Amino acid sequence: MNPGGAIISLNNVGAVTPGSTYTLMTFNSATSPANISLDPGTAKFGFNTAALNVTSTSISVTIAGPPVPSAAYWSGAYGGNWNAAGGLNSNQSNFNTAASAGDNTLQLPGPTTDVLFATSSPSPVNLATHLGQNFIIKSLTLKAGTGTCHH
Repeated sequence: MNPGGAIISLNNVGAVTPGSTYTLMTFNSATSPANISLDPGTAKFGFNTAALNVTSTSISVTIAGPPVPSAAYWSGAYGGNWNAAGGLNSNQSNFNTAASAGDNTLQLPGPTTDVLFATSSPSPVNLATHLGQNFIIKSLTLKAGTGTCHH
């Protein structure tokens, strides 16, 4: 390690779970490394924020954000990308919690999410979608009447 410190940048993070801690580095040391910081330009990704944890034996990041939804119904309200954000504070996703009049999930689908196409109310838009990033989901269901699937 550089005795002057270091800046850690998070890039191509992929699917992370809010509330989880990910170890970046472990080492044998009796003293915590000094002047280690997280590049603020890479601390926010999607609907999540990373916080750096430095101890005498490891460097890790803890992810904070809204919980990953168990079900996510496509609304397409903010464009055709799964990872798009919109709304007043750009804190809303293209997914709702229910098919009819559901609240916004405020998070992207994750490994425990059943993704369903699409909402019935409001009427879904932007049914030709792009992921925008890598996703791991539990299942994908195309409901009758939501168009055709091309692969």
